[in-house]
Amino acid sequence: MTTVFPAFRKKESPAENPLDLPQEIPSFRRPMARTSGKAKTRKAVAKRFKVTGSGKILRRKQGKRHILTKKSRKRKRSLGKAVLADETNLKAIRENLPFGKR
Repeated sequence: MTTVFPAFRKKESPAENPLDLPQEIPSFRRPMARTSGKAKTRKAVAKRFKVTGSGKILRRKQGKRHILTKKSRKRKRSLGKAVLADETNLKAIRENLPFGKR
């Protein structure tokens, strides 16, 4: 008597075994339709930057949160003014602010 391992058994065709017929895939396992995502504003970026009417992006200067006693009045005044964001960051900022002026 010879023992046949399951891996070496003769494969049955799907017509012979009705349990192997393909069944409908449940809805939670079906692949989703490939549509483009909805454009959403990153709120963290929106709070840090402002888009001007002409499309330029302004940012605030760092250094005016704490340890202000040793800073001069002139320095604190200049830290309060907004400046243009650097060119190297503009692409990333605009991607996160999809509804700002281009």
